[in-house]
Amino acid sequence: MKTAKQNRKRGDKMNYLIIEYLDVRRNEEGSWDILELKNIGKLEIKEGTSDKELIDALKDYGYLNEKANTNTIEVWRDKDITIFYNRKTGEPLGEIKEID
Repeated sequence: MKTAKQNRKRGDKMNYLIIEYLDVRRNEEGSWDILELKNIGKLEIKEGTSDKELIDALKDYGYLNEKANTNTIEVWRDKDITIFYNRKTGEPLGEIKEID
């Protein structure tokens, strides 16, 4: 039997928790450690939203500044989580995480 997540279709509305990374530092191995984060709020977006549409939704919410776009923000998606990076520095900025 399929779960609700498996039954989703492109265009279905999904709820996400917006999480901001407040304190991020590069470690000795060259990756990033997230030392402090904060839940900002909830966002409802459609399944299959493009990177541009997602960035625009976060700008409309007030999470990203008005200059943010696909040239300045890199979007990485994996199943129920999407992480946003500063495209120039590679620093992780925050994430959205699927919630029920």
